[in-house]
Amino acid sequence: RRVHGIDTRRAALTALEERHASKLALLARMRGNLELATLSAAEKAKLRSDYTALRTELTSLEAEVAAAKNAQFDAELDIKLRKRKCADRRDALEGRELASQHSLVQLELRQHELARARHELRLRAAVLEAEKLGIERRHHEDGLRDLEAHVEDQQRRTLLVRKAIADFRTRAQAEVRTSGLPPLPESDDALLELSLSPQLDSIARTLRLQLHLTKEQAKGNDKRRRQLADIEQHLSERNRAAAAQ
Repeated sequence: RRVHGIDTRRAALTALEERHASKLALLARMRGNLELATLSAAEKAKLRSDYTALRTELTSLEAEVAAAKNAQFDAELDIKLRKRKCADRRDALEGRELASQHSLVQLELRQHELARARHELRLRAAVLEAEKLGIERRHHEDGLRDLEAHVEDQQRRTLLVRKAIADFRTRAQAEVRTSGLPPLPESDDALLELSLSPQLDSIARTLRLQLHLTKEQAKGNDKRRRQLADIEQHLSERNRAAAAQ
């Protein structure tokens, strides 16, 4: 819209300059006619009057042309300033856009770095989990070997106690035959609760204690076996989970 106004001003200025040039040419011709000797006094007086009026009109026209030129200059200067301001604003916007793009690139790089760091942490966690599983597996295997040793010891002790009870039953059987007591019970526990001679009663107390200890040891071994079975299942599940990753 402003450019269109400048074109209109320029066209009007051109028209004024053409009128001014035309008036100057007419004034020059009138000056030449005033020097003609063939003119009468009345014609010269009228020509001088027209000449003076034309000079006055030219003075006014020159002021109008000057004012139009100044207005044209101001308008063109205003447009240049506005264009400069628009260019500066465009440069600022482009600068902000470049800064935003740079920030976006930096953000994407940071996201890639974080993703790589997370991947490395997952790998490190997997390595640590594998090492932890290895330690726990070795500890579990040590527990199994320890349990096997306890079971063997418990079985050995049980065999010794059962053998001692068998010997005790033989001695008690001999006492029953000589004393006319009722037949001995089938159960070892019931056998050891009988009231016999003081010597056999002392042996029975000892055997009851030993039998109780072997039974408690067997219960402890069974409990430990169940615990180790649970640990084995837990380790197997963790191994499968680690392999799935």
